[in-house]
Amino acid sequence: MAMFRVSIPPQALSLTSTTVVLVRHADIDIPPTVADPSLNRAGMARARELVHVLAPVGIAEILVSQATRTQETARQSAATFGLTPIRLSTVDDIVQRIRTRNRGQRVLVVGHSNTVPEIIDRFGGGAIPVIGEREFDRLFVLVVTDLAPMTTTVSPLVTVSVPGRQVATVLKMQYGAST
Repeated sequence: MAMFRVSIPPQALSLTSTTVVLVRHADIDIPPTVADPSLNRAGMARARELVHVLAPVGIAEILVSQATRTQETARQSAATFGLTPIRLSTVDDIVQRIRTRNRGQRVLVVGHSNTVPEIIDRFGGGAIPVIGEREFDRLFVLVVTDLAPMTTTVSPLVTVSVPGRQVATVLKMQYGAST
């Protein structure tokens, strides 16, 4: 069997990275006294802290749920970046929008303790620890890198084909006061 070493020129590779910053909505009173609670004082402070975390990197779009607490968490970030948060009802809607409309961008998703882990898993980031009822300080940075399929001729006798792939990495962080 003959072995060949083939060098693929970097310009032949097409990589696109999408960065998704995911947070659970900021602090609410536990147990909530109404079906759609607003942020409490600590939650308003955490929402302001989120602006400071995001300001250096910039955000192209903000996705929130229909819940008041997600919209309030995103409000100050939206004002800072001159954006109007997009309200989506399901994890499917969020994942589809990011895949089709936000490729190569930085997106903020303000979700819930059950939707944040599901979104990360749907992009291939794997399972993350359960977000507890009183945990509001988790921040996840999900970077999804797509390698477009390509075929290139590297010599008159050699053509190399690389299938498309997607790689997801997750950075788990905390922001604001520890909960």
